[in-house]
Amino acid sequence: HGATGMFLNGTSLSDGTAYPDFNIMRGYLFDRVYRNAEMSDGEYNYHINGFLKAYYGDSWRYLREYMDIMNSLEKSKHHVSHFKPGGAFDFDEVRANIEKLDSLWEKIESIEASEEQRFRIENEKISWLYIRQCALYESMSLTGTPAERSEYMKYCEELYNIILKHDMPTVISGSVQFDGSPEDWQGWTDDY
Repeated sequence: HGATGMFLNGTSLSDGTAYPDFNIMRGYLFDRVYRNAEMSDGEYNYHINGFLKAYYGDSWRYLREYMDIMNSLEKSKHHVSHFKPGGAFDFDEVRANIEKLDSLWEKIESIEASEEQRFRIENEKISWLYIRQCALYESMSLTGTPAERSEYMKYCEELYNIILKHDMPTVISGSVQFDGSPEDWQGWTDDY
């Protein structure tokens, strides 16, 4: 139809800050697919891995493993965009994988990276901390021991501080309470 380009909504905030869910990579992959809609799964995975290597550095293998696990966790629920995390993830499944995913993030963060790559990696960690804390809210904050509640609040504070460091205060429109679920920080509505 004579199109010469495309506008991909949602790869970054209006100021250019990257959303913390691999959206920059998603934009790159859309471009690759639009240029070759017949590419094989092998070619597609080649582009994913190539982007991860170039954008995040040597920790790319662990980031890929993290992405693959999160994608498999999302498959148990069928959803569309703009759902709260509980609409996309079975929190029991997330909780069963927390130790493995936390271990991956420790590996990711332990690998030498440039300052820019480290900032990008930390940006992506926001999505993990967010899902993690949503999944742990009931068991650690609502019904947990005082020690569990304190640990829960520590991770929520870490999440909040990273959000501010990455200059994403617009993702917070509700009340920030570290003993509450991060879902409530966004002031979610059904007005999408």
